[in-house]
Amino acid sequence: VKVLKNLKKGRGFCGRIEREIRCMGKELIEKGWEIRMKWIPGHMGLEENEEAD
Repeated sequence: VKVLKNLKKGRGFCGRIEREIRCMGKELIEKGWEIRMKWIPGHMGLEENEEAD
């Protein structure tokens, strides 16, 4: 979630993952793609994972 928030703001800490996402996003936008990013919880509905969280 933090990475998505930082990407939306366009500022703040910029780690390796954020740099890679921005670079790939820029390339795709230049090719005419529309990019939408959405957080989808990977542990939702899995009882064992919810306990771990």
